[in-house]
Amino acid sequence: MSDTRIESVRAWLDASDSGASPDPPTWDQHPASGPLSHLGFNRSSGFSPDASGGECVVQVRCADGVSGVGYARHGHSTAYLVDHALAPLLASRDASDVEGLYDAMLRLASEYGGAGHILAAISGVDCALWDIRGKRADLPVYKVINPGASDQVALYATGPGVEPFLGRGFRGVKPWISDGTPTEVAEFLHEQRRLLDADQFLAIDCFMGLDVDRVLALHRLTAALDLRWIEEPLLPWMIEELTDLRRQGVPVASGEHNSLHELARLVRSEAVDVIQPELNWNGGVTGPLGIARLARRRGIATVPHAGGLIAYHFAAALGPDPALHDDLPLAEYSFYPNRDLHAPFLAYHPCLLGSEESRAPVDGIITLPTSPGWGYELNTDVLATVDWARVRELVRT
Repeated sequence: MSDTRIESVRAWLDASDSGASPDPPTWDQHPASGPLSHLGFNRSSGFSPDASGGECVVQVRCADGVSGVGYARHGHSTAYLVDHALAPLLASRDASDVEGLYDAMLRLASEYGGAGHILAAISGVDCALWDIRGKRADLPVYKVINPGASDQVALYATGPGVEPFLGRGFRGVKPWISDGTPTEVAEFLHEQRRLLDADQFLAIDCFMGLDVDRVLALHRLTAALDLRWIEEPLLPWMIEELTDLRRQGVPVASGEHNSLHELARLVRSEAVDVIQPELNWNGGVTGPLGIARLARRRGIATVPHAGGLIAYHFAAALGPDPALHDDLPLAEYSFYPNRDLHAPFLAYHPCLLGSEESRAPVDGIITLPTSPGWGYELNTDVLATVDWARVRELVRT
């Protein structure tokens, strides 16, 4: 007989993980805008002064031995909150009550402000609970959510430019933009558009690096390009300003850095054309699933941000989005200059094993695994306990 009580909740870090944000040394040739650009911190030589980045893997284990895994952003800090805030709350509770446990974690998160690293920790745990739900049903997660879901997801690609993705069948490409003037950025985008096929879309990622005036100027200068969306042009909580930009015809996408409540507000305010939940740091599956359903009723597209295999399951479960005019759901394929094109961001963790995600997409389409849960397992050969002395060192520095 199954014993679904939670026996343990813990986070795993790669022993070699320094906690630094991913790949800053190789971004020197690809400067990109960001929220700290005006202070000299860009997605280039110094992505951020914050050393608490990186990734962690979260495992939830039940009393009968069934376990699930998720992964989350903001490595050391998130791992600490998983182990010291969420694990005591969830001990001995029923892992099958995914929605009830989610509500309990959100209530606890209110003591931390409800967002940031505590929401990343909740995301990792929630994804692990969905993995367990899939394993107990002997179904992949996308089939648990939507039994009629297809196993195929169309992809658009994200990177420093369109060149690495040409001829690979991606639905479109979303380059990062630089800290240059609107005219300089527009010239770059016109060059990128000429490289794409006529049936591929072009979107851009501003990573919270612009202000209202620069967005409007860029929108005017790129009107002929029919940009699919302008992603995160402003700081995430500037919802009224995003709403105003959309009313002026700017195709707005946002959501990855919002709190769960702000995600819902973006949809209810119709501040975006595309809502972009990040399942590994701003809500897991449970919360964003309800927001995505609300968005569909409002005619707003849902395209999960990055997220790797978990995001592909999520997109597949939602099915084709009428707002995207495609016969397949759409998800993001992120690429960083010093990583293999076949290893998407936030899925390249040595503590994970057995994922079929490392395959290259075929003609821009990922075919999801049919194995139960997400298709991930822990790689016991590389598991390491959290180095709390290192955590304290990071906090001090």
